[in-house]
Amino acid sequence: MTPRLAVSVDVPGRLRAELGARAGERIALVGPNGAGKTSMLRAIAGTAPGRTTWAGRDWTGRPPYQRPVGLVHQDHQLFPHLSVLENVAFGPRAAGAPRRRARDLARSWLERVGLAEYAARRPTELSGGQAQRVAIARALASEPEVLLLDEPFAALDVGLAIELRDLLAEHLRERPDRLVLLATHEALDVHALAERVVVLEHGEVVQDADPATVAESPATGHAARLLGLNVLRGTATGDGTVVLADGGAVHTGDRHLGPVLAAFAPSTITLTRERPTGSARNAWRARVLGVAAGSDDRAGVGRVHLHVPALGRHDLRADITLTSAASLGVERGAEVWASVKATEVSVFAGPAGQPPPRAVPPAPADR
Repeated sequence: MTPRLAVSVDVPGRLRAELGARAGERIALVGPNGAGKTSMLRAIAGTAPGRTTWAGRDWTGRPPYQRPVGLVHQDHQLFPHLSVLENVAFGPRAAGAPRRRARDLARSWLERVGLAEYAARRPTELSGGQAQRVAIARALASEPEVLLLDEPFAALDVGLAIELRDLLAEHLRERPDRLVLLATHEALDVHALAERVVVLEHGEVVQDADPATVAESPATGHAARLLGLNVLRGTATGDGTVVLADGGAVHTGDRHLGPVLAAFAPSTITLTRERPTGSARNAWRARVLGVAAGSDDRAGVGRVHLHVPALGRHDLRADITLTSAASLGVERGAEVWASVKATEVSVFAGPAGQPPPRAVPPAPADR
């Protein structure tokens, strides 16, 4: 019988939610700060209150070291008094492995994350990215039945985050029986690692579906921004233009007035090396920050992370076939043009998803 997880968490004023899962699932927990993602993971790990069962065994009241769980925090939380090698060996040692076996596993994992030469160093001698690689290695070296990832790539630069996602995805393909729960604010994490999305809002589960369903019909504004949509906040001026809050503008196919969110899917963006000469009214110079391959159901499609100076602090995500990316030379650091037709830009008024009042009839479509 496939092992199953059942967790019920009731933290007054913070989280009241239940979650069921089975071995082999890859689940992303998404929601705004304070929604309860970390509380859910900590309840499973045994560091916060919550009733949890796994494979028919009641974990409630069991200390963390008695649970077959690996937990990776955003801030890595390495033991400062131990070497890098001993930090990674701690996981398998806590799971009962003999010292020599634990150290052999630790060396193997340090090799896989590219830090074999740092084995004798202390955590204080590492960069943030190196420390997070050690934390991931420590969790995986213990061969946990349940792997918990609490925004593990949030503190890393885009390039390193993509590398570690690829490493983790490869490892999970080798261990299809492992249950993974990933708390994240990053769409790339969901697309690369998850097959199921649980949306938390105000301490409750408000949606539980596959990524495509959540992207198509998100239950919350946060889910819409995270999954599949580029969402830019600004003010509609009544002439088909949305002036962004921190610079730049987006042209839309509708004329609205007042505060709005302008949204368009990554698949609607066209990438070219030269300025486009077509009908798209939105065209911006952009720099490629990274390219991540999609999960199995998006084979052959890459998600490109773009920095667009003309849009202020707003970065964009574009979907492109890996074949096209190669032919265009779309790789980290490349300069490209990103364009999207005004008719592809939807306008709505935030979390409620209600369109704002129209000022005048729709503007003419791109020709």
